[in-house]
Amino acid sequence: MGLVRVLLPLLVVLVLLAVVLGALPRRRAELDPGPSQWVPAHIDRDGTTVVLVRRIALETRQVLEERYVEAIPSGAPDHDERFLAAMAAARARAALFASEED
Repeated sequence: MGLVRVLLPLLVVLVLLAVVLGALPRRRAELDPGPSQWVPAHIDRDGTTVVLVRRIALETRQVLEERYVEAIPSGAPDHDERFLAAMAAARARAALFASEED
């Protein structure tokens, strides 16, 4: 009985340590999505075209960050002009952000 009182807590500590250490690589992988890329994007939201720059994980295509560029009302008379200018700005920002990460 005395041996069980000594070994049981030791066994519990070893199991907990194995669980924690086993979770660390997984946790690290969750925090580090691996290689990523900045890309221009646009979405239509409630009658507005929103132009963004997104940082996406290359392996999972998960969106990691979004940066707002411009919101253009869909019915604006100069929508096409503004959209093209905003997308050009988004491409320039994506290139700038990518160069800062190198």
